[in-house]
Amino acid sequence: MRWQIELIFKTWKSLVTINEFNSKKIHRFECQLYGKLIWVILNLKIFNCLQEQMYGKYKILCSIWKYFRLIQNIQNFLIKAVKNQNQLRLLIKKLIDYAPKAIYLEKKKGKLALEHIINLLT
Repeated sequence: MRWQIELIFKTWKSLVTINEFNSKKIHRFECQLYGKLIWVILNLKIFNCLQEQMYGKYKILCSIWKYFRLIQNIQNFLIKAVKNQNQLRLLIKKLIDYAPKAIYLEKKKGKLALEHIINLLT
Protein backbone atom coordinates (compact mmCIF):
# COMPACT_ATOMS: atom_id res chain seq x y z
CA MET A 1 0.00 0.00 0.00
CA ARG A 2 2.84 2.40 0.82
CA TRP A 3 4.31 1.82 -2.64
CA GLN A 4 0.99 2.79 -4.24
CA ILE A 5 0.94 6.10 -2.33
CA GLU A 6 4.55 6.83 -3.29
CA LEU A 7 3.74 6.07 -6.91
CA ILE A 8 0.89 8.59 -6.84
CA PHE A 9 3.18 11.34 -5.50
CA LYS A 10 5.87 10.41 -8.03
CA THR A 11 3.27 10.70 -10.79
CA TRP A 12 2.18 14.10 -9.52
CA LYS A 13 5.76 15.35 -9.40
CA SER A 14 6.87 13.90 -12.72
CA LEU A 15 3.85 14.25 -14.97
CA VAL A 16 1.76 16.97 -13.33
CA THR A 17 4.82 18.94 -12.11
CA ILE A 18 3.06 19.65 -8.83
CA ASN A 19 6.40 20.76 -7.37
CA GLU A 20 7.29 23.36 -10.04
CA PHE A 21 6.03 26.92 -9.89
CA ASN A 22 6.83 29.98 -12.01
CA SER A 23 6.11 32.73 -9.50
CA LYS A 24 7.69 33.75 -6.25
CA LYS A 25 4.73 35.94 -5.28
CA ILE A 26 2.52 34.20 -2.74
CA HIS A 27 -0.81 34.93 -4.47
CA ARG A 28 0.38 33.65 -7.85
CA PHE A 29 1.95 30.64 -6.18
CA GLU A 30 -1.35 29.83 -4.44
CA CYS A 31 -3.28 30.18 -7.72
CA GLN A 32 -0.87 27.84 -9.50
CA LEU A 33 -1.00 25.34 -6.62
CA TYR A 34 -4.80 25.37 -6.49
CA GLY A 35 -4.99 25.03 -10.27
CA LYS A 36 -2.68 22.01 -10.25
CA LEU A 37 -4.56 20.40 -7.36
CA ILE A 38 -7.90 20.91 -9.14
CA TRP A 39 -6.35 19.34 -12.28
CA VAL A 40 -5.16 16.36 -10.21
CA ILE A 41 -8.55 15.90 -8.51
CA LEU A 42 -10.39 16.13 -11.85
CA ASN A 43 -8.09 13.53 -13.37
CA LEU A 44 -8.35 11.23 -10.36
CA LYS A 45 -12.14 11.34 -10.71
CA ILE A 46 -11.87 10.43 -14.40
CA PHE A 47 -9.27 7.75 -13.58
CA ASN A 48 -11.58 6.21 -10.95
CA CYS A 49 -14.45 6.19 -13.46
CA LEU A 50 -12.21 4.45 -16.00
CA GLN A 51 -10.97 2.04 -13.35
CA GLU A 52 -14.52 1.01 -12.43
CA GLN A 53 -15.49 0.54 -16.09
CA MET A 54 -12.33 -1.42 -16.90
CA TYR A 55 -12.64 -3.70 -13.90
CA GLY A 56 -16.33 -4.23 -14.50
CA LYS A 57 -15.90 -5.09 -18.20
CA TYR A 58 -12.50 -6.74 -18.44
CA LYS A 59 -11.47 -7.51 -14.83
CA ILE A 60 -8.23 -5.57 -15.30
CA LEU A 61 -6.82 -2.65 -13.35
CA CYS A 62 -5.48 0.60 -14.77
CA SER A 63 -2.06 2.13 -14.18
CA ILE A 64 -2.25 5.63 -12.73
CA TRP A 65 1.18 6.41 -14.21
CA LYS A 66 0.08 5.40 -17.70
CA TYR A 67 -3.19 7.32 -17.30
CA PHE A 68 -1.48 10.59 -16.37
CA ARG A 69 1.06 10.12 -19.18
CA LEU A 70 -1.84 9.65 -21.63
CA ILE A 71 -3.69 12.68 -20.26
CA GLN A 72 -0.53 14.75 -20.56
CA ASN A 73 -0.60 14.05 -24.31
CA ILE A 74 -4.31 14.87 -24.74
CA GLN A 75 -4.74 17.57 -22.10
CA ASN A 76 -5.99 20.16 -24.62
CA PHE A 77 -8.89 17.85 -25.55
CA LEU A 78 -9.64 17.31 -21.85
CA ILE A 79 -9.66 21.05 -21.15
CA LYS A 80 -12.18 21.58 -23.97
CA ALA A 81 -14.26 18.60 -22.80
CA VAL A 82 -14.49 19.89 -19.23
CA LYS A 83 -16.33 22.94 -20.55
CA ASN A 84 -19.00 20.81 -22.24
CA GLN A 85 -20.61 17.87 -20.46
CA ASN A 86 -21.44 16.01 -23.70
CA GLN A 87 -17.84 16.32 -24.92
CA LEU A 88 -16.62 15.03 -21.54
CA ARG A 89 -18.87 11.97 -21.80
CA LEU A 90 -17.64 11.34 -25.35
CA LEU A 91 -14.00 11.67 -24.24
CA ILE A 92 -14.56 9.23 -21.36
CA LYS A 93 -16.20 6.74 -23.74
CA LYS A 94 -13.19 7.01 -26.06
CA LEU A 95 -10.84 6.55 -23.11
CA ILE A 96 -12.78 3.45 -22.03
CA ASP A 97 -12.38 1.99 -25.52
CA TYR A 98 -8.70 2.90 -25.63
CA ALA A 99 -7.80 2.04 -22.02
CA PRO A 100 -7.48 -1.76 -22.32
CA LYS A 101 -4.60 -1.26 -24.75
CA ALA A 102 -2.97 1.79 -23.23
CA ILE A 103 -3.33 2.07 -19.46
CA TYR A 104 -3.72 -1.45 -18.12
CA LEU A 105 -1.75 -2.31 -15.00
CA GLU A 106 0.89 -4.92 -15.76
CA LYS A 107 1.56 -7.70 -13.29
CA LYS A 108 5.03 -7.71 -11.74
CA LYS A 109 7.02 -10.92 -11.44
CA GLY A 110 7.17 -12.29 -7.93
CA LYS A 111 4.82 -9.65 -6.49
CA LEU A 112 1.14 -9.65 -5.75
CA ALA A 113 -0.88 -7.54 -8.12
CA LEU A 114 -2.94 -4.73 -6.63
CA GLU A 115 -6.08 -6.69 -7.52
CA HIS A 116 -4.92 -9.62 -5.38
CA ILE A 117 -4.02 -7.34 -2.48
CA ILE A 118 -7.49 -5.76 -2.60
CA ASN A 119 -9.12 -9.21 -2.66
CA LEU A 120 -7.05 -10.28 0.34
CA LEU A 121 -8.06 -7.19 2.32
CA THR A 122 -11.78 -7.53 1.60
